[in-house]
Amino acid sequence: MATAPETAPAPVASPLTPKGGLLTRVAAWTSERSNPIVVRYARQQLRSRGFIILFSTVLGFATLFSVTVGANADNQGEGTAAMTLFGLLTAIWAFAVWVFEPIAAFRATATEREEKTWDLVRLTGLSPGRLVRGMFLASVIQGLLYGAAIAPFLVMAYLLRGIALSQILFVLFLIPVAGWCASAGAIFLGTVSAAKGVRNALGVLVAIVAGFIWFSTLTIWLNFDFAGRFFLAGLIEGPGFVFLADFAVIWIGAMLVLGATILRHPASNRSTAPRLYAWVVFLNGVIWSLAIGGDFVTEGLVVASFFGAIAAFLLGIFAITEDFTITPRQGRELAKMRWWQLPIIFGPGAARGRLAYLSLIAAIAATLTFAYFNEGTLRMSSEPLVFTVLICAHGTILLTLSDSVVRLWFARRMGTPAMRRVFFISVFASLGFIGSVITSLAGERSVLSAITTIPGMWLVADRPARFEGVLAALLAVAAVCALALLIQALRRTSVLQRTNDDGGSL
Repeated sequence: MATAPETAPAPVASPLTPKGGLLTRVAAWTSERSNPIVVRYARQQLRSRGFIILFSTVLGFATLFSVTVGANADNQGEGTAAMTLFGLLTAIWAFAVWVFEPIAAFRATATEREEKTWDLVRLTGLSPGRLVRGMFLASVIQGLLYGAAIAPFLVMAYLLRGIALSQILFVLFLIPVAGWCASAGAIFLGTVSAAKGVRNALGVLVAIVAGFIWFSTLTIWLNFDFAGRFFLAGLIEGPGFVFLADFAVIWIGAMLVLGATILRHPASNRSTAPRLYAWVVFLNGVIWSLAIGGDFVTEGLVVASFFGAIAAFLLGIFAITEDFTITPRQGRELAKMRWWQLPIIFGPGAARGRLAYLSLIAAIAATLTFAYFNEGTLRMSSEPLVFTVLICAHGTILLTLSDSVVRLWFARRMGTPAMRRVFFISVFASLGFIGSVITSLAGERSVLSAITTIPGMWLVADRPARFEGVLAALLAVAAVCALALLIQALRRTSVLQRTNDDGGSL
């Protein structure tokens, strides 16, 4: 007897399928594709006792200040009540995002760096870049919540009259952006070391620096009537607003790039991203200078070269002190780089690091030369230009000599890049201290004082005509050192070696 064909069961909707309107589906889609670190860290922080206490404290003080200042508004001069209330509200908002948030971001990042926790994080497959960006975005979200709590009280300050809307908008930009910069710096410090002692020391450093910055600006907020009319007004009317925004973007990007680089596996390519970003810092200033045009081109190029010289100096500390040998993983990543990615400069290894440093120094020298001849008689002050040249000269000399000394005489005791960097920083700090002693004993007019590392740079830049011979000698020595770096880069070939998780050779 034939049986009727069985009908297929009706499809059952998956429990993961979002139901509801467009907004619900968009929220579900965003949640599924968002950074898991953002979700986890934001939830943990919003439920923490510290956040609840601080959020309640911010609301309590904001309410108290608003009621007190509003009740006495009739007894104060026009605009005084608004300025006073706005300054007090800004001070407590700045404490939340300048002090509490960086400390919380550092602690969260340092916790992830613990040995057992970090092994579990690696197993998730999250890249260091996503981890660092997730920490930063979660900190941004938490900081915006403090701003949302303060916003109604800021509206009340505006309604009291006497404060310009442009000043309110500028402070609404300055406070959170400065907090984001502080949080990015704290996240970078949280990635520096997994050692408990180092993490505790850096945690104390973050707390002290964040507290000092907030306390040093407390006078401005408590005297906002003066600061708002003179200090902030000048920044709002001039190009300061744009420059601050650009500096914030560059700073945050640098901290996140360096933090993600440190978190990468010791045997992987840790060189390309920092070297590229050093060029980004320099080219950013050059592009801004050319875009603005007019009489600002020369000054802008000098400023861009100054920040480029600092970036090149920091790049040299890490690039020149690397090992000439590369690991198999670095070799594979190097082989995957296309020709337009310039692997000869941005690839791993100390040889390519020397070329990366020298190429950036050459670009800075070309920019300064263009700025000098574009200005003609150099009507602007020559101090920034000469000081930038001295940064490049002293940096090249110190990097070349210290790296040569540590590789020739202390190769066994300081055979790792980290030890070579510690040696260079020690030498740099010692020369700066010795230079200060020499300057105090020999006087500012002495040639011996002019050739010192840090005080001598200020002396020569302040009086370039008096120390022309010293400047020429420093440039000649720097040129010889640059030639030595170039020869080392061209003669040394990359040799493969195996590296364990701690960065030591097997």
